[in-house]
Amino acid sequence: MSNQLTTQLWDLVYGLLDESDATELQERITSEPEVAREYARVQLQAELVGRAAKLEGPSVTLQVPDKSESRESRESRDAATPADTHSPTPASQTGATPDLRHRPRPASRAVKAFRSILAVSAAAILCVAAYAYFQPNSPFTLSSTNARRDTLAADFVRLVVTGPNQLEAEVRNTFQVRTTNVDDQPVSTSVEYRLYDRQGEICLQDTVQTDTSGLYNVTLPAGVTTDQSRLEMEAVATKSRNIMKTHIRVKDPTFVTYLSTDKPLYRPGEVVYFRSLTLSRFGWKDTRDQPVIFELLGPAGNAIPNLLPSGVTKRGVGNGSFQILPGMPGGTYTIVVKSPSQEFEEQKRQFVLRDYRPPRLQKELEFVRDSYGPGDEVVADFASQRTEGGSVSERPLVITATVDGETVYTNHQLKTTHDGTRQIRFRLPEKIAVGDATLAVVVDDGGTRETIAKTIPLNLGKVDVQFFPEGGELVTGVTSRVYFFASDPLGKPVHIEGQIVDAQGRAVTDITTAHEGRGVFEITGGDASYRLKITSPPGVTTHPPLPAVNPNTQVVMQSTGVIAANQPVTVAVRSTKPGQPLVLTA
Repeated sequence: MSNQLTTQLWDLVYGLLDESDATELQERITSEPEVAREYARVQLQAELVGRAAKLEGPSVTLQVPDKSESRESRESRDAATPADTHSPTPASQTGATPDLRHRPRPASRAVKAFRSILAVSAAAILCVAAYAYFQPNSPFTLSSTNARRDTLAADFVRLVVTGPNQLEAEVRNTFQVRTTNVDDQPVSTSVEYRLYDRQGEICLQDTVQTDTSGLYNVTLPAGVTTDQSRLEMEAVATKSRNIMKTHIRVKDPTFVTYLSTDKPLYRPGEVVYFRSLTLSRFGWKDTRDQPVIFELLGPAGNAIPNLLPSGVTKRGVGNGSFQILPGMPGGTYTIVVKSPSQEFEEQKRQFVLRDYRPPRLQKELEFVRDSYGPGDEVVADFASQRTEGGSVSERPLVITATVDGETVYTNHQLKTTHDGTRQIRFRLPEKIAVGDATLAVVVDDGGTRETIAKTIPLNLGKVDVQFFPEGGELVTGVTSRVYFFASDPLGKPVHIEGQIVDAQGRAVTDITTAHEGRGVFEITGGDASYRLKITSPPGVTTHPPLPAVNPNTQVVMQSTGVIAANQPVTVAVRSTKPGQPLVLTA
């Protein structure tokens, strides 16, 4: 502990510090345990000094010597006075006039020197004893200091508040409050906090209690804080109140911008419509209008001037349009929106300009069978003709077949017949994992290359069926409506037909998909388990199980399914037991 800090603590005890210095030192006492201990020691020493100043001693009477009396007379009088005589009786008591000629003889020089040495020795011993007494580790004062510190620790509470140094006005801001004693041990205590606005009016206040760890999170709601607001927190202990005051700085709102176009691909002569939306980053509000600058960059990254407008947003929205001029090269263009005052980061949106040409050839590709399996031979018929008329005869073809991302067949030798057709044949691999298969045919008509591709219909005997009971569960003894969805391993809808059978294989009801793999059926739950036996498409060996019947559920709800607009919603509630309480919410 520095001597300067100890001196300041003494000045604080005796009220010699300025108000600002005293406040700053008080904050250090409440926040730093070492300073608090030193302050307790200084207070104890000041108290001891104050007590010593009040001690009473014997009074001493001083007499002024008679200057008219000679030195020889005083010496002879002092020699005549016995050394062991009692103190003379005051004249006021005897009634006689005191004889000033009979005084004690002055001590010799040796005696005076001895007395001086004795006085200096006594003073030195007293100083050493006092220094040892006032030391922090002195055995004389250690117990007193510890007792005094314990008393201060019980009366003192240290308040530590951590949080952002700058607040966001549009979101909630949280401060963590921590209360401890002078030894930095957590203390559960009451904490009052108040938030003042610029005019000094209280706009938010509350009293909370820190937990056993001395912690509590104070959350200021969004929109409450403003710049130059003042936050005060006060921790209350047994005999003290520790107050923390701070002025809040609120960040200027920051903004973000989203830029979009009406479509990603354009042709020459079309109009490009674009739109920007600028909102505050956290509150997502259009707090003020923003000036914006729009720029257009060409495929090479060069700026195209005088094509895009600039202006000011209205309710956060900026928009514009421009027409693609003839002669603009094809490629990827970029629209850029900027803020001249750097209120938000620039945003970019790309679009593609492509010179569209209608296909010169009309092409068809049809498979002979509805579906194929692993190891089957695929047969497909290809036909083509020119748009303006005439067949594409004797033109080279490039044929490629892929299954699960791997090429299983390719042919560059085939050509169209005289009428522009060609039958394509190839065999599928014996093992197919997923079933994602595609056949593509490229035809070259005198420098014009066009492609047609089509998905090969595969049946791998794998169908995934999901069941959705309308009431959420199948209920014993209650008829429930069940919706289902059938798909292949790629998630594409599959048309199926089959039967719901019980554990003994007995048919319960027939099912079939109605549209894009979706269907519905009704079933009365029993004690048995149920599964789906698929009869179409053929070759499906899986038997998807239905959800288990819940014997503990007593109520199931059903609606009329699809409900038209402005029509009432009809719900049927069915239960296995009468008199059940019913609560409906929508």
